[in-house]
Amino acid sequence: MRALTLIALGAFIVALPDLVYHQQNFGHWLTPESHELKHFALANVLPSAGKIAERFFAGNEFGYLFPFMMYGAYRAWRDDARRFAVLAAWFGVLVAFHLFYEALRMRDLLPQFPVVVVLTAYGIVALARDLRGRLSAVGGLLSAVVVFLALLLFLTRTQFTLLRVAQPARVTFGYVTAAQRAAFDQIAALMPPNAVIGSTMNDGAIDLYARRLTFRPGEWSADELVRFVEAMQRAQRRVFLLDDGAETSAARRELAARYALQPIAVLDVPLFSVVDGTPGMLWEIMLMNDE
Repeated sequence: MRALTLIALGAFIVALPDLVYHQQNFGHWLTPESHELKHFALANVLPSAGKIAERFFAGNEFGYLFPFMMYGAYRAWRDDARRFAVLAAWFGVLVAFHLFYEALRMRDLLPQFPVVVVLTAYGIVALARDLRGRLSAVGGLLSAVVVFLALLLFLTRTQFTLLRVAQPARVTFGYVTAAQRAAFDQIAALMPPNAVIGSTMNDGAIDLYARRLTFRPGEWSADELVRFVEAMQRAQRRVFLLDDGAETSAARRELAARYALQPIAVLDVPLFSVVDGTPGMLWEIMLMNDE
């Protein structure tokens, strides 16, 4: 109980600044700052477990190495049950919590991967040693076979990752090609420093590379979008829209009924869904009577 109390106190100290932030900016220290809680439900446990199991046992994840992991778990439990219980609790409790999440992906469980890696490595070493120790005549040969098989399976599971270096780039969070990186410099050159720009999911890259404030119009109603544009215009801040996905295309159609949309440039930026129009077009939102 003393250890649990210290752990709880440490967690509270770490969380305290975030709780104060919520109290000051959201009105209550327990008010969530996103809508993700709507995706948590008991009904999601089995579907999420199925999706994660399918990815976990894939060859390029842990599927090829699963027998070593299971043997490592068995030997870790036999060798030191208390230490194994700590690893199992780390893995089991956090994975069980995540299973309530409807949009669960393998990348969400990256913090739990060290447990699987440790048990897999432990299983490889333990199996090689057990074979060498219990089968003295051929144990050395079988031990070498285990090591060779482990290295071969590691290479087999990583071959697709290694080959990606020579493959065309795929759209993924946080990755941009050289041309796409240059497009964000173009945004900085085309927009004044106090302007704002709407996008689908490029807002992080725009903030990082172009140093321009962004907004996400995807979940806004037409009235909310108009109120925002009017507020920006009253503040003498120019408003731009980067058409990089279905959300911005919908916003563009809404804005076109009230404002003049001036095309500025077509930019080579990552696209996150089908664009209804010219992909990557940078628009400026202007009053109808503006020249």
